[in-house]
Amino acid sequence: EKGSVRKLKTPGNVLFTFKTAQAYYVEVIDKGLFTLEGETFQWVPSSAFLGREAIYGVMDTFDPEAVVIATAQGLYRFDGKKFSVFSQEAHTFIKANQLNAALRLKNGTYVFGTIRNGLILTDYQGNVRYHLNQKNGLQNNTVLALTEDVDGNVWMGLDKGISMLALSSPFTYFEDPEGSIGTVYDLV
Repeated sequence: EKGSVRKLKTPGNVLFTFKTAQAYYVEVIDKGLFTLEGETFQWVPSSAFLGREAIYGVMDTFDPEAVVIATAQGLYRFDGKKFSVFSQEAHTFIKANQLNAALRLKNGTYVFGTIRNGLILTDYQGNVRYHLNQKNGLQNNTVLALTEDVDGNVWMGLDKGISMLALSSPFTYFEDPEGSIGTVYDLV
C-alpha cells in the first residue's frame, strides 16, 4: 500500500494462500483455514480439520457465498457456515489418488490433478466429465501443476514433461492402448 510493505502477524505457520472473488484464504498448519480481512486473520469456523490436510486450492463457485476447497484427501464445499463434500464422485476419486493440483477454469469447470492417476475434469457441480491418465494419453500419472491458457486449454506439468488438454479444439481424440473400445466401423 502506497509503496510500502508491512509485516502481518500470522496466526501460525502459513503454508499456502488462495484468492477468490470474495476473500483471501490462508492455510495455517494445524489450525485450519483463515480469511484475511484488512490486516486481520479471521478463523473460518469448523475448519480445524483442514489444518491436518494439505490444501491445493480454494476456488470460487457459481454461488458467490460458497467456495470449493481441494485437499489431498478430498473436495469440500464451504457455504460460509458449514463444510460438505463437494461431489461424492470427485471426492472419492481424489481420496483414492491424492490430489496435487487444482484449477477452476474460466468457464466454471474444474480440473483436479493427482499424484497417482492423472486428472479429472468436472463440470461446475463436480460431476466428472473426463478422466485422463497414462492409459489414455498423458505421459505419466503424476500431475504437478495446472494452468489455463488464453484459449481455454489446460496445460499440465508432469513428472515426464508437459502435456496439454486441448479443450478449445472441436475434436476429441480417443486413444485405446489396451483395446477395450474395439474396432470402430461407423460413426455419425
